[in-house]
Amino acid sequence: MAANLLALPAECPICKRADDATIYRANDDGMIGVACQRCGRSYLNFRVFEKLADLPTDDPVLHRLASHIRKENLESRYPHIEDAALGELLVELGFGREPIGSVHQPSQLSPRNLPEPAPGTLDSKVSAWWTAYRRNIVITVAGYAAVWALLLTTGATGRWAEVTTAYFAIANLLVLWWYAHSTRQQVEVGLEQHQLALRQRREVNKPFVVLERVAEADRPGHARYGVRNIGPGVAVNVFHVVSKPGTQTKPNRAGIPTFQSVGALGPGALRVLPDRLEQPLRDARGHGCGLVLLAEGIATRTAKWTCTLNALTPTDEVLCRIQPLTVQDRNIEVGDVLDATWAAIGQELLALQEDAKRHM
Repeated sequence: MAANLLALPAECPICKRADDATIYRANDDGMIGVACQRCGRSYLNFRVFEKLADLPTDDPVLHRLASHIRKENLESRYPHIEDAALGELLVELGFGREPIGSVHQPSQLSPRNLPEPAPGTLDSKVSAWWTAYRRNIVITVAGYAAVWALLLTTGATGRWAEVTTAYFAIANLLVLWWYAHSTRQQVEVGLEQHQLALRQRREVNKPFVVLERVAEADRPGHARYGVRNIGPGVAVNVFHVVSKPGTQTKPNRAGIPTFQSVGALGPGALRVLPDRLEQPLRDARGHGCGLVLLAEGIATRTAKWTCTLNALTPTDEVLCRIQPLTVQDRNIEVGDVLDATWAAIGQELLALQEDAKRHM
């Protein structure tokens, strides 16, 4: 099947600048890469190829790129290649000479993304070098010609050696300044990539545990309550938190928290609550019963604690909300987390219970 490679305007995933990048899609089905004018590099989007089963079976571009990226760039979410190498890669995979359809007019496509000479040839490399630096070369030569004209006009041609040395020393200094500036930009891009990788690593290791109502197939109209980890990370501990009965006062409507462990939960796992924790939910009968679930993640991989608020609606279904936590020290334990945050968590739980009462 012939591939239709689309070039569209986009925001660079690294430097976050809109309209400075060109996004490439194969057969209008998933981004395969970005060529950014500001970063000066092309980025292949590794996330498209994490699930090979999701790729169209009749799209050779995506499958060949997936194979290439998995072999060459297994450690990066946004593996980057030199800007001119994106065209070379497409040719290497057998698609560089395919006609390219675009929402732009042909004249609006950047020539550095669609080079005229065949990639990989000597002519193409010479052309790329001249295209990149010809403006600077012309300015340098024109400036030197102006200096010579000044020497001829003033009759000071005998000092051409000193003047030439000074001129090119200044030109060299400008080149060094430009190089330092370009290096700083590359360092900033590298730091942004590093921060992006860290954020992605934390996100893929976060657990989020919520209360879930599980209908019993063999007993129509009956259900049990359990906890499910809907996050992508492992919860090494899950704690069931409710207010201790009789501790609610007018100044402290949330009361004093009490917690019990319900064990560990893997991603997607469900565990039915033990009777001592499930019975109050059964007895609530839609009266806005609420509880907090604290999940402990792997502290070396992600934020140590995540929190969800859970409340029953009048129809005994569950309304959930994720509660951000500002306390994330690796050594902090569940009791310390509740001591530091329960005033805010308790108020948010009461608000969620009021919202749950309005859900019919």
